[in-house]
Amino acid sequence: MTETLKKIKGVLSVFIFNHAPRAITNEVKRIQRCVMCFHGSNVTTLDRARVTSWSPPPVNWVKVNCTGVATFASGKAACGGIIRSYDGSMVTSYARNLGPCSIVLAELWGIYHGLALAKNQGMRHVIIESDALRAINMIQGYVSPWSTYYQIVRQIFELSCVIDEVKWIHVAHEANQVADSLAKHGLSLDSDQLNVFHVVPDFLADSLKGDLPKSFYSLF
Repeated sequence: MTETLKKIKGVLSVFIFNHAPRAITNEVKRIQRCVMCFHGSNVTTLDRARVTSWSPPPVNWVKVNCTGVATFASGKAACGGIIRSYDGSMVTSYARNLGPCSIVLAELWGIYHGLALAKNQGMRHVIIESDALRAINMIQGYVSPWSTYYQIVRQIFELSCVIDEVKWIHVAHEANQVADSLAKHGLSLDSDQLNVFHVVPDFLADSLKGDLPKSFYSLF
């Protein structure tokens, strides 16, 4: 039996015989950490440097830029994001009107849809870039099973476990303008269905071009 499985077995034994709510919460947290250790080849990392401009991913990687927006006037929220390859070209972009929800939940949905699209298109090495630091911290850390965000964070974690490698980078809002444009477009959608674009939509062309270094302009 591997050391990791021994840890999990020990944690489960304590969990079974401890029934106090606080003890149960702590043991669940320990189980989550053991499971992440078990999936050691897929442990994610967080670059805490404040990145202020977009840069392409390495060869054989894709980069997902995503975010969420919310309006206080209408109470509605939306998410959006874009997947780009090493040459800066768009692979896929997406937007969704989420209806009434918090900005953090909208940001988490933006991450979820980006990861799901990357996974469904067979992408094995994925960088997630977002200006949603609280959402990234939730995914990297611990969320109580009683939290409003528990289910969506769990779905994101499960998606990341079936992709070979996922890296997490927190960027400044200035480096996430294209994703912001897509999320704002989501607010204008009539349906809550996910809108996926495989060709650069007209409303995104200018911001996408402006996001790239001058050496990439020849792509458009």
